Amino acid sequence: MLLKKMRLCFASPRLWLFLLLAFHLCVNLWWLGADNHAIRTDEETHMIMARDYYKALFPQAGDRSLGARLAAVARIRTDVGNPVHPPLLHIAGAVLTRIIGYSVDRMAFVNTLAFLAAILGVYLLVRRFLEGREAFFATLVFSLTPMVYASSRYFMTDFLSMTLVVWAMYALTRSDGFRNWRGTVVFGAMTGLSLLARTTGILYLFVPAVVVFAASFISVFKPKDGAGSRLDAAGSLLANALLVLLVAAAVAAPWYVMNGRQFVGY
Repeated sequence: MLLKKMRLCFASPRLWLFLLLAFHLCVNLWWLGADNHAIRTDEETHMIMARDYYKALFPQAGDRSLGARLAAVARIRTDVGNPVHPPLLHIAGAVLTRIIGYSVDRMAFVNTLAFLAAILGVYLLVRRFLEGREAFFATLVFSLTPMVYASSRYFMTDFLSMTLVVWAMYALTRSDGFRNWRGTVVFGAMTGLSLLARTTGILYLFVPAVVVFAASFISVFKPKDGAGSRLDAAGSLLANALLVLLVAAAVAAPWYVMNGRQFVGY
């Protein structure tokens, strides 16, 4: 009986997923501690901006009120090195270093956490279509893809953007073709956050969202229900599509409005 339970345990994809996450966490922690590569170009720019957010959000002297901190954040230059960089990675780096201590390696640990979240997101996304073992194998291949694996150790916007896109795609599959308003709201929020991680985030989500919406909208007009039911279903889909736009705009628009001139100049 005990051996049978152990076999079942070790056959569980969830156990292997946990071990995969633990492996990548341990290896990345070792790498961050052992490596001393020169920090330059884009990574240097992002760390400088994270430092600026750290100073603005957690001042060591002077006025420490919420209003003063928000004013300091608003004064941060976001066009360092051009192009204009959204703030989510830099704010995440500032908050994390506040929690675990200030250093470039601890700041870069943000992307390790994003890597772990991406692995979990890929598993949940693929699990929507495949059995547990196949889903784990696909996740294993993703996590060991050289570009993905190596990039998780650098403080760059690409990685956080990728993670948010993965979770947005998962939310899209849970929205039941925009019929489930909860999944729809989460998809809108993830879309907005992806835009705050990197300006190109929307490019990966626009086509899948349009395809899913179009398929759902066409299915509404199949001759299976009455005209009134079809119109109600179509109205609900349109309302949820508008909800995606509203939620995404509520999350991302304030920052883009504040920095709109820099985008035009660039």
